Amino acid sequence: MLDTLAARAATARGADPQAHLRRWTPGGPARHLPLGTLQDRIMVVGWWATLFYPRQKRRGICVPRAYASYRSLRRSGHPVRFVSGVAAGPSGVYGHAWIEDDWGHIEAYNEPDNRRRFRELFSFPPAK
Repeated sequence: MLDTLAARAATARGADPQAHLRRWTPGGPARHLPLGTLQDRIMVVGWWATLFYPRQKRRGICVPRAYASYRSLRRSGHPVRFVSGVAAGPSGVYGHAWIEDDWGHIEAYNEPDNRRRFRELFSFPPAK
């Protein structure tokens, strides 16, 4: 829940997303979480994000969900990246945010087509 509250505060403040993400990126070696822990963490963050943003059906909760997921997984040492992208749609250009780890999309995040659907604008930490 604390990660979702931090994401909510960061979303309300606005500003450069990289500043928030930099603050949430501890130093130290990467430690991949066990699959079950990773799945549980992503599910719980998604649940809290939906609870904190009940009226966001039109705008979506992708940024706070990705922020909270990033923060939660990074605190545990999992090497996750925040990714922001754009795509053209019938009513114009729209954006989306999600997370990936060093192996690519995270199956538990349940958005396997993001790379195909969206053109990356930026990621943090930047891809090597």
